[in-house]
Amino acid sequence: MLILVVLGMCCGSLHGAEKSVGIMLEEAQYQEETVGEVNAAIGIYETIVKSGEARRPEAAKALYRYGVCLVKKGDKQKAAELFEKVMKEYYEQKVFAMKAQRELEKMGIDAQPLTIVGKWNSVDFVSSPEVFEPGVKKYCNDLFLKEASFDADGSSSQGVKWKNDIIIHMSSQKKSPYYLKYVDGETYLFFPWINGDVINRGEKPKYYVLKSAESHKKIETGKHDQDVVDGITAARGWLAIVDNGEYGKSWDEAAGFMKSAVNKTDLEKSFEAVRKPLGVVKSREVNSATYTKAVPGAPDGQYVVIQFKTVFENKEGAVETVTPMLDNDGKWRVSGYYIK
Repeated sequence: MLILVVLGMCCGSLHGAEKSVGIMLEEAQYQEETVGEVNAAIGIYETIVKSGEARRPEAAKALYRYGVCLVKKGDKQKAAELFEKVMKEYYEQKVFAMKAQRELEKMGIDAQPLTIVGKWNSVDFVSSPEVFEPGVKKYCNDLFLKEASFDADGSSSQGVKWKNDIIIHMSSQKKSPYYLKYVDGETYLFFPWINGDVINRGEKPKYYVLKSAESHKKIETGKHDQDVVDGITAARGWLAIVDNGEYGKSWDEAAGFMKSAVNKTDLEKSFEAVRKPLGVVKSREVNSATYTKAVPGAPDGQYVVIQFKTVFENKEGAVETVTPMLDNDGKWRVSGYYIK
């Protein structure tokens, strides 16, 4: 109670005076999370974003919180635009970029995770990440670096190591940050080119721009977008039970159709033989999700067919197909599961 009183006094004492962006952020979060005045919080976040006076971490936070408030008000379309803007324009603010990505996934938009791991193809060579424009090539000559790949253990095809947000040139131990940027459904890597000028003369590196070679698919949206979101939520909840080794419980939580198709003991045996040897899940992301009223071998109904790209401890590149359905009680439950 004492803290609330002090906050109230601070806010009152600053009324009519110029406030710092930091204080404005605190006031906005107080209105949003403590008082519950979402509209008041939106007004402050919007002022911060439009002022142009915020430092990039503050601007990214304000933009992200603005989007969260819009979700609370039910304006998911505009919220999605703000979350994508955080990922696109504030890509180096990784905490808020990742939070924005998770919010997009909750809304049924499969924003590609911002990770360096994977295969990349070169599209440009620029002086800094800020000058890059998709479709507008800055470097007109042939690109020396054609492609690159980076592994989860920190190794790469380029003879450099990476750790956290840093590229490490092995022979010189020169370090330089890399950047990831999400633009119009594509993820770009800004890879610092550490050459002799950088190592010996201390010049700033230029950047190869590489586009992720992974496919980027958006989840189906439209009049059934909420069904798709609910289906994905149900699928993730059910998969968490399976990941925890609670195979019997996964049968208990399944749709009636699945229970009629396979008994509990057989399902447990199947998971013990097929799923358990794969080990723990290292990553799992939605690759596609489609609403349909017809699934082969199943009665007509409402289904969401979801494909997850999953990396297990003992198997990389797995594809899990999970099919939630709207059960008789009006809840989405998993009716089918297949892994390859």
